[in-house]
Amino acid sequence: MADREEISRALASGAGQKDIAISIGRCESVVSREIARHGGREKYRAHTANAKARSSRERPRCRKLDADPVLRERVTGDLRRAWSPQQISGRLCRERNGGETGMSVSHEAIYTWMYALPKGELAEMEIARGPAGPAGSRVAGPGRRAPGSSG
Repeated sequence: MADREEISRALASGAGQKDIAISIGRCESVVSREIARHGGREKYRAHTANAKARSSRERPRCRKLDADPVLRERVTGDLRRAWSPQQISGRLCRERNGGETGMSVSHEAIYTWMYALPKGELAEMEIARGPAGPAGSRVAGPGRRAPGSSG
């Protein structure tokens, strides 16, 4: 809040962004984004900028898959067909029409949504979570020893 108040006072006195950045010990680009994000040189106010920044950080946020039932149904259908979240995300990205962002979701968002579900809900939806161990781990076959084992 102190930095925002300093920015507000400096803007009122007519100081430039470079001078403001030096006075608060921040990069000029940070100051520029802060001013642009919260109303520009004429409308910037420390109190409203701080309130807006605080509300944008609030958690928990609604997940995209929870908010969009059409997208959720598409993703769950692809998960039932044993597609990975990366495959689903890539496919949705390729199918987008003219920059439309409604039917797109990152693989990280899919994983986050899956692991946030209550225990057993994926099984009820007939979706397997995949291997429980680390990626690439293998069980030693007959007559073979697992790496790192003795004997």
